[in-house]
Amino acid sequence: MGGTLRKSWTWRAIAVGTAGVLALGACGGNDDDDASGSNTGAEAEEPTDEPGDVASFCDDIDDLGLGVSIGEGYEGIDPSLAAAEDAAPDEISADVTTMAEENRAQVVAGPPPEGEPPTIPSDDFFAAANSVGDYMADNCGYQVIDVTATDHAFDGIPVDAEAGKTLIRVTNDGTEYHEVVLQRVQQGETRSVEEILALPGEGGDLLDFLGNAFAPPGVGNWAVVDLSAGRHVAMCFIPTGATTPEALQSGQADDTAELHVMRGMFAEMQIS
Repeated sequence: MGGTLRKSWTWRAIAVGTAGVLALGACGGNDDDDASGSNTGAEAEEPTDEPGDVASFCDDIDDLGLGVSIGEGYEGIDPSLAAAEDAAPDEISADVTTMAEENRAQVVAGPPPEGEPPTIPSDDFFAAANSVGDYMADNCGYQVIDVTATDHAFDGIPVDAEAGKTLIRVTNDGTEYHEVVLQRVQQGETRSVEEILALPGEGGDLLDFLGNAFAPPGVGNWAVVDLSAGRHVAMCFIPTGATTPEALQSGQADDTAELHVMRGMFAEMQIS
């Protein structure tokens, strides 16, 4: 993905996993490109996994990325959601169902009216997501990176990490909404993050989106990303002052709103 980072603050999804994304237009001026395609690019198989099959559950989560739809909705992922529910081990079965039902409810509700604030998932969703993320950290064999977000900085993102499937768990200890948007800097680019952000379009053409995790104040969320060798940067594109859904809506409409990344809320990570 490339293009202007600030433009088109349209909510696509608050999501966990690699396929679902929270995209506030942070990935580029062409962020209307297949808003739901990340979740629906392949035909989903009917659920066939045995309940409690850990390997199948991890594969389902990795392939799908459980998403909670905002805006357009993700009707096409329901078979995959059902597969994840079907394979979920007993200890997190109820949590996976909570997440899936939230997705379905928001698909039915549809996008908020124009000018209305985006719909933030319920507290039950984030509690369930935390339980599922913790289970994945313990059982799916991923590299785990635990990140704490505050106003306006990240803590816990390592300078160096290994390539491969990685679970990024974010806890929001701030008073504003935060997200970890992980992007890979294109090979050969040596300018600093500050220099990249100062370029026309805020350097979006030099950054390839991998995934992200969004969290309201006081809660957490997660994403699974597949890291490859190279330079990566985590950023937060939430507008400053976003402590309520209404504030997020204001950030969508106000192209002059200062984004957290512009306040230094980013961290680099070299993958080898």
